[in-house]
Amino acid sequence: MTHGQPRDWLRSSEIAIGRRLTLLLVILIGQTQGLAVAGPSCATDNRVIAPCFTVHGRLSAWNGTPTYRIWVVGTKRILGVSEGQFAPNEYELLPPEIAQRTGFDTEYFGDFTVCPFEPVKPKTMRLVCVASVANLQITERK
Repeated sequence: MTHGQPRDWLRSSEIAIGRRLTLLLVILIGQTQGLAVAGPSCATDNRVIAPCFTVHGRLSAWNGTPTYRIWVVGTKRILGVSEGQFAPNEYELLPPEIAQRTGFDTEYFGDFTVCPFEPVKPKTMRLVCVASVANLQITERK
């Protein structure tokens, strides 16, 4: 062994450790990309007129207003996610797990906790906000 060999070994092991740390960091960042930070919920909006409730439904985007609508499975009921008259203030229109993937070619089935801005009226789309979603399944629109 010459005098320079131990230093060369030290440099190569430092490089190997640096590469491993970089790889670990990339893996950790990749795993946290899909995680959403919970922000304020629309459930605290003072324009909500009744308690929030959960429906099993399909959220999809449509032309017209409101863009996002929830069909309550097993009914003819459509809930409109308000974006105009009751535009969100201090919270997002849709929960982060949906907002990051929205589009006209996608449908979202799940258990939506919605908060009503309007009373129930027969044959009328009721405006709501989406406080949260659980059991989300994403499908391609047919």
